[in-house]
Amino acid sequence: MTDENKKLYFSGNTNSFNVSNSYNDGGTYRRDGKSAGSMYMPPSFPFLASGFDPAKFMSQLGDIGAMNSGNNGQRIPMMTQNIINGVLAPGGPISPVVPEWKMNVGIGHGTFGAVFLEQVEVNRHGTSEHELWAVKRIPKGVHSFPAERYMEEIALLGALKQNELFVKFIKHTEDSHHVYIAMEYLPLGDMSKTFADQYKWGEDDVHVVMEQILMGVAVMHKEGIAHRDLKPENVFLWLPDPDQPVLRVKIGDFGTSKRVPVNNNSTFLNTTTGTCSYMAPEVDGDENQTVYTRKVDVWSTGCILYRAVTGSVPFKSRQDVWRYSIGNKFPPAGAESIGLSQDAIGFLAAALQPDPKSRPMAEECLKLPWITNKQSSPHFRIRADLHKRLRTRQIADLAKLNAKIKGETSD
Repeated sequence: MTDENKKLYFSGNTNSFNVSNSYNDGGTYRRDGKSAGSMYMPPSFPFLASGFDPAKFMSQLGDIGAMNSGNNGQRIPMMTQNIINGVLAPGGPISPVVPEWKMNVGIGHGTFGAVFLEQVEVNRHGTSEHELWAVKRIPKGVHSFPAERYMEEIALLGALKQNELFVKFIKHTEDSHHVYIAMEYLPLGDMSKTFADQYKWGEDDVHVVMEQILMGVAVMHKEGIAHRDLKPENVFLWLPDPDQPVLRVKIGDFGTSKRVPVNNNSTFLNTTTGTCSYMAPEVDGDENQTVYTRKVDVWSTGCILYRAVTGSVPFKSRQDVWRYSIGNKFPPAGAESIGLSQDAIGFLAAALQPDPKSRPMAEECLKLPWITNKQSSPHFRIRADLHKRLRTRQIADLAKLNAKIKGETSD
């Protein structure tokens, strides 16, 4: 990759903006273009930089599960409590110089609001520079999204902001009509965009993604968070190094997520929410009768895996899910015909177990043979040709966004 493309890859254009992503602060190439050595990893999860160690990961999960009492006697994860109390500061001192949003460049939709790309002037360590943030704009006062819901989303984003497995929360502001939640911008987009491009995913490539999704889900569950809407549109991809075939994953959009006590895996939720194609069978029907646990997220990971390797969702309707639940015929048509390994089929069978009592938790899924016998390389490597296609698309998309921001094109 040329030096000019490398600058575009990380900065969009050196005369316009810098992309606000974690690799800017410690990635393989810094803003000045010099090598920064090994890939940046958060200090709380150093094992990600040296290879996946399940035992160490489980130990880290135990640390995350530190509890604190309060909130009317309900036990709250310490990390979440610190966010509520304002203890955790952003990653690196950032202060916006221009706090208002222009909302001119739309890039997508979250669960309850539109998402815009914002070029923001920030002051980091005494240096003024421009960065790109993804800003979700949520209307106030709508019945489907009352004030307590967006405050809960902000608290959940804050609780997970120190971990590289989740889209990084930067700050939030509000005016009389909207709440604005600013997050890091990931130019490669989500998994659904990659599916739409019809890239060919091999089982090894899918494994790289699924392993990281499961790690993220395990962290969420230890924090007492049920995502409740895991799907390709909420799993974001990023390339930390333009010259190395490494693919990283971040989970985002916590608009329907819920925190429940972490010391009780049987704690029930009862709101029917999520996306039908990825919704577990127990999340259905009358909310007065519907009960489920955080294991609904595990079902969703099985659906994501199935779509990634077959190109379609395993169940096209709730009737399909119901028929599968009462017949328990596995795998659904298509999983064996594409030549999946028996370990992968076994993983699917476990994640798509219709009886939630028999379905494993996320950290138990990390111990299944498909994960333990097929551990990703230390830096989550994918095929070189897939990396090249993703990298090329990222550069092209950044160039288009740069032109939009500079007003050179209106489409």
